[in-house]
Amino acid sequence: MPTKCARKSSRPTRRVDVSKSRTVADGGQINLNDIRYGSKRITPGSALQRLVADWLVARHIRVKRNNVGVAKHGDRFIPYGEKGESDLTARIPSKHPRLFYIANLEIKAGKDRQSYEQKIWQQAVEASGEYYVIVRKLEDVINFIEELTA
Repeated sequence: MPTKCARKSSRPTRRVDVSKSRTVADGGQINLNDIRYGSKRITPGSALQRLVADWLVARHIRVKRNNVGVAKHGDRFIPYGEKGESDLTARIPSKHPRLFYIANLEIKAGKDRQSYEQKIWQQAVEASGEYYVIVRKLEDVINFIEELTA
């Protein structure tokens, strides 16, 4: 009996195009305004979030994107997620094979500031022993992980 082939997804592949700027490896800055997702230009915050998530996945670090918002179902609005929750949650492996660090990454681009709910979330996360990092550029994540795993 022949096996079925998986259908190709119509979604665009997840690519970050930074061809107009120098890469971090070259010692340059990444211009978040030049990043596109497929043919669409995306906001600097979304671009930074995708860049950080892709960087973490490339280093075999599990990362989860936390969705917070409201969905419309008929004439009702249904909230989902925790208000103030961080944008990304990463499980960073430690030197011990069965232990890992949990880091909540809040992505802020440009002049973005933390909301009151995000500050409350940060206090709760830090009180539970997890890490909370405000990320304004990819180097913030790189430096945090180097300090954590050193």
